[in-house]
Amino acid sequence: MSRKRWLVAAALTGIATALWLCMSIALLWPPQPGGAISYVDADCHMRLERVGEIVAAGQYPFDRFPRSNPPVGETSHWGLPLDLLLIAGAAILTPATGSFDAGLRAWSIWVGPVLFGVFSLVLMRCVVRFGGALAGGALVFLLLGSQAVLHPFLPARPDHHGLLVLLHALAFAALARAELSAEHRRGAGTAAGWAILLSAAFSAAAAWVSVESCALIALLGGWLALRVAWPGESSPAARLQVFTRWACALWLSMVGAWLIERGGIRGPMLWGTDALSLRFLVPGGVVIAALAALSGPLASPRGGRRLCALAVVAMAAALAWALPPRLFPGLPVPPTDLPLMLGFLDKASTDGMPMFGGPTQGARNFLQWYGAVVPLLAFAAVAALRARGRKGDIVRLATACAIAYAALGLLKMRWCSYAMAFSAPVVACWLAASVRGRLAPGRAGFSRTGAWCFVLTAAVAVGFAGRIAASRWTTPATPSIPARELDAALRAAHALWANDVAAQGIPSRRVLTHAALGPQIMREWRASVVATPNVRNGAGIRKLFGWLLSADPARALREIRADGWRHAVIISNPYPREIDAYRRFAGEGAAPEASLLGVLERCPPSSLMGQWPLGSHGATMRLVRLPESDQAIAGWLASGRREP
Repeated sequence: MSRKRWLVAAALTGIATALWLCMSIALLWPPQPGGAISYVDADCHMRLERVGEIVAAGQYPFDRFPRSNPPVGETSHWGLPLDLLLIAGAAILTPATGSFDAGLRAWSIWVGPVLFGVFSLVLMRCVVRFGGALAGGALVFLLLGSQAVLHPFLPARPDHHGLLVLLHALAFAALARAELSAEHRRGAGTAAGWAILLSAAFSAAAAWVSVESCALIALLGGWLALRVAWPGESSPAARLQVFTRWACALWLSMVGAWLIERGGIRGPMLWGTDALSLRFLVPGGVVIAALAALSGPLASPRGGRRLCALAVVAMAAALAWALPPRLFPGLPVPPTDLPLMLGFLDKASTDGMPMFGGPTQGARNFLQWYGAVVPLLAFAAVAALRARGRKGDIVRLATACAIAYAALGLLKMRWCSYAMAFSAPVVACWLAASVRGRLAPGRAGFSRTGAWCFVLTAAVAVGFAGRIAASRWTTPATPSIPARELDAALRAAHALWANDVAAQGIPSRRVLTHAALGPQIMREWRASVVATPNVRNGAGIRKLFGWLLSADPARALREIRADGWRHAVIISNPYPREIDAYRRFAGEGAAPEASLLGVLERCPPSSLMGQWPLGSHGATMRLVRLPESDQAIAGWLASGRREP
């Protein structure tokens, strides 16, 4: 790529990033008193707590969160790469901020936009190389028109979703570079080279960050296997060499990541589905062994190679699906509560919600997340059908990935970002080529191209307008509480709580609160909580809601007192969305007003340490001192009993 094209790509990336910051700065400005900025969700606080624990311990692997569900604690399924990125950025900023904690907070606010800048540069480099500056300008417009691709990179969101989108883009860009460079060299094996190895390494890194990236591995690996079966202009032996290189590099990278994550030979041999484990390494090893055993038939020009290639893919899929832990007795299984995750956690968080059938309106979700994606998919499909040669193969692969992720986005909205990331570059290049006449749209010439440009612009504009309309003129089932107001209330409650703890000399600093508030209170108050919205904290989540939704408040209060909990932070009128989500999951439990939640809401004035209104929907946060004797519990129940 020439220096001029690099400069054009860098300039357009700067424009896209600047416009993105202008669009998102409303989330950060004006700052709260003292310059505080609200984080996007509970996972951000959980990630910072994890990084703080790693730095405080001075070693890895990360064992557990000791202040979540004490004394058992809570383990984590997250991978190490984002932790290293946050630690490195905080260490660089420490001399300027004066402390590591201050540097970590500053870096955690801006790591999202930085990742967005790198992500934009990766895509811009591709489209400027093959579509020129016009394609780069179109990509800026397309990126800024979709919430799906911008949401992972929000400021004050130190979460792994943005890093995952970036790694997906890097893996695909490296594969595209390897495939397209074959036009100017002899043999696909030579053309692949380092680009194929980098594509495998980026794919493995994405799986290390989160095993949801195994979908990317399946898409890229399946395409490479199909190219062995149908090599096109290349020879089957050359395509087999490319596939073998990619598979071996991927498997070795995943083994290295697994050893690092598990602490080498010191760590346990986990066999779980929520983090990199043997369950994901065994199928890869079997595929490599099968490629070695079938190298002769696969490299043969005869039609039997197709059956062999498809058999290798089917073997890997069957092993990944069918190998349960019981085949290897004695291997510890991580405490992942899959029914709880699928039935409760995915309904209580935006990223895990289904597009339709969740607690929020399906039409609202569709407009917000797919308002601009669906038009792009349609235009990407047109581009894929019209493209020819090796470029056409890459366009069709990108379009297939975008459609696959869009279909997965109907099940979980977290997949929508990948659909946009794969479709936007294809449409940008096709649009630029159409304007220049490289893809003649018809006899009408530029007039037909202008019509296509107008239709695309109108479609994306309608999608963008629909997203704004969905956020402004539709009402979610449970109104959200503004993060600024919640943070201000928590700071005020923290001041009262800290003074009360110091006055009473309670050594155990524990706060009973909602799962969504658990990470923030755990990190900022340095207090212990019952539960956090984490897939490996099923015991804590079930215990928390067993207390809060108990139809026998007296028994629940006695258990809470015996467990050492002395204070509670509760939100009511309306209750947080997690309350309804858990009640639907459990299929039982008293109504909130008749359970312990209602008793906490109507506690005696002497036990109410403070209350703060939240938002314009009447919600209130209360800091309550819990009863410490049976007599106090009886007084609570008497004062909290509603009149008939």
